[in-house]
Amino acid sequence: MVDNYKIDGYSWFNNGGDKLLHNDQIIKTFYNVKTYDSTLGKLITSKDFKKEIYMLPNKKPPYLIHYTSSLENVVIGPHGNVKNKEGAENYVPTKPSTIKAIKEKLTQTGQPVAIYTNYEAENKPRNKKQIRNLNYVSKNCF
Repeated sequence: MVDNYKIDGYSWFNNGGDKLLHNDQIIKTFYNVKTYDSTLGKLITSKDFKKEIYMLPNKKPPYLIHYTSSLENVVIGPHGNVKNKEGAENYVPTKPSTIKAIKEKLTQTGQPVAIYTNYEAENKPRNKKQIRNLNYVSKNCF
């Protein structure tokens, strides 16, 4: 199962879950957004913007994703491990479906750079190094 619904451009803190309806037929998970605090230089959990995901007990699609509150005070920041946070770009993870497709293409061709140049802009991996890393892992693990 590919979890693209988790990648929406924001960082989230899982704030727990609950089971709803008779006989626990729906699972509800609560999330608070992580916003970048430039004075602290890190992501902090904020209650300004929330996400709720409703799913069936088998955790397979369909999902209902409900966003509440306002985006006014939410600031997307750089990755937590970046050294120069001031000049860094905002971090957005690569979609799981893109990573899965890259791994499949790498097993067929084994040419990371050729795969990178043939991707459309929306689902493009972060950079060539990400594909090389996936290639290395697929060859040397398991």
